[in-house]
Amino acid sequence: MTNTKTQAGVQTAPAPWPTLTVAELAAHPGNVRDIEAPADLLADVKDNGVVEPLYVVRTHGDVPQVIDGFQRLAAAVAAGLEAVPVTPRPVIRI
Repeated sequence: MTNTKTQAGVQTAPAPWPTLTVAELAAHPGNVRDIEAPADLLADVKDNGVVEPLYVVRTHGDVPQVIDGFQRLAAAVAAGLEAVPVTPRPVIRI
């Protein structure tokens, strides 16, 4: 599946991912690991920014919590980025 739209047979550029500031994000409480960005990921983020969005859910207090992308977030913080692309995910309770 691609992230492009077509209108009258003309393919347009992919829609940009929504972004959130790094300060808005919190780690999901289910993540009990300390996360560090690998050196190669940090170098890539410094050169290109965060390309693949982080997956976030909104739960208690409507705070966006990262559920996937902890290393990308760590690299963004280390690289001094103010915002990162995110993909909202629904909260699933079992």
